[in-house]
Amino acid sequence: MELIQQSKYICMYDLGIKNHYGRFWNHMHRVIVGSMGSNKPRSGTYTTPWNNELDPTMALPVLRHIPDTLSDIADQRAIELATIAQQQNKKIYIMWSGGIDSTFVLVSFLKNLSVADHAMLAVVLTKESIDEAPVFYKDHIENKLEVIRYHSFVVDNYFLKSQGIVLSGDPADAIFGPSSGMYTHMMHDRGHLRSFRDHTKIIGNSIDQLRQESIRRYNLTGFGQWYAHKVTKNLLEVNPPEVETIADWWWWHYINLKWESSMVRPIIRRKISKYNEPLEQQQISNFNRDTFFNTEKFQMWSFTNLKTLIGNDVATHKAAPKQYIYEFDKNEDYYKNKKKIESVPASDNYESSLTHRPILWDKNWVGYYGDRSRDVLVACTEHLYRYKG
Repeated sequence: MELIQQSKYICMYDLGIKNHYGRFWNHMHRVIVGSMGSNKPRSGTYTTPWNNELDPTMALPVLRHIPDTLSDIADQRAIELATIAQQQNKKIYIMWSGGIDSTFVLVSFLKNLSVADHAMLAVVLTKESIDEAPVFYKDHIENKLEVIRYHSFVVDNYFLKSQGIVLSGDPADAIFGPSSGMYTHMMHDRGHLRSFRDHTKIIGNSIDQLRQESIRRYNLTGFGQWYAHKVTKNLLEVNPPEVETIADWWWWHYINLKWESSMVRPIIRRKISKYNEPLEQQQISNFNRDTFFNTEKFQMWSFTNLKTLIGNDVATHKAAPKQYIYEFDKNEDYYKNKKKIESVPASDNYESSLTHRPILWDKNWVGYYGDRSRDVLVACTEHLYRYKG
């Protein structure tokens, strides 16, 4: 039980859980994209079966308006991280998917570092990364920056301590307007701008309708209403200012509940063979501190511009980071036509590796696998059987 309580993350797959709410938690990742079984609230109450604690470096700052532009914030962050890397004699490794968020991160360094200092950058990518943004790759990466294939990229104590700072595009979805796919169908009549307070049932129905295949397959009838009520209860408790609409509800859902799990994806997705090396607490703290987007200013910018992150159609989605990229590379096709897609590498049997992830990561990011750690699997299963809410 102590291992469960002190875990970093628990994400169980396809167990034959029979009780209602245990089954919801077991299959939450099938319905709510990007969710871990132990999403944690940064503010307010949000009960889970596990009760593992939020890392203090991920705490939600007090939301307030700021005058800073996105360009200024990104420029300052790139310079700040480059300075840290130089002081520690490290390189900056950017996990680039070819998508808007990770391209935004990479551009911030290309823009603000001299060409000579580009030698301190390395781009971690897959074939899919290049396929998603071939022009950007050819113009700004190929034969210009060090390239490392994702599937040979090892993140361990030695790497974090002596070699590099690891950056990714997460959790920019929270900052730039997340989960638009959950309310795109409401945009034709501005339904996504209705009050979430009066339309929690609509949010729940949308979850059920948009994920009905998974709900039917895993016998999750009632999930949408349960989940919508659960998040709404947290939101009403904290009552952040100006968070009013259904679209705002989804912003809050990401920035308050999914932030930490999104932030640590480079650790979760590191090579399977390295999961069972304990990471030192100092290296974990350094990783959390040196992520790109986990700053107060990025989060304040998002809150300040909440009402413009999503307009009345998806064409405006991520307009601000695309503008930042366009001002650097002048690629009109990318600026006008690039859409958000799920950027998950599929090559080198990536999908098969997903089915063999740990069911539990402990406080030192040691992974416990169900087929090797039967006692842990049994304990987690029994815990879900007892869960009542």
